[in-house]
Amino acid sequence: MNFEKLVADRELCEQIPAGEFLDTAFCWHYTELHGFVCGRVSGCCEIQESQWILEKSNYCKIARYRQQGKVIFPAPMLEEIMAAMPHCRVYKKTAGMFVAVHEKTRVCHMDAATAALKLWLKVNKKGN
Repeated sequence: MNFEKLVADRELCEQIPAGEFLDTAFCWHYTELHGFVCGRVSGCCEIQESQWILEKSNYCKIARYRQQGKVIFPAPMLEEIMAAMPHCRVYKKTAGMFVAVHEKTRVCHMDAATAALKLWLKVNKKGN
């Protein structure tokens, strides 16, 4: 299963304020990858690079990685976002668009989790 379809993209998850959604099922983690890549013609070569990965998460993992200075962001699923925002509804409109609605505020997006997270960020802005 492609877990990336269950959560909003990393750039949006980076906007989640510190202390929010710390106990999500997934997180975006910037990590170093080490290993070998082998091809039929080119042979094998060693790789060492850093990249963003989506992986399973929990409160302890996010807290521990942040204490170690690693870059990690919670990646909440639709259900987790809706649980954090009472009276939020998400429904599918025509042309594959999802609409997230909370009181008088609404956001549309092609992905349900992204629409819900954008709405959560909008409703929970500092100063509101």
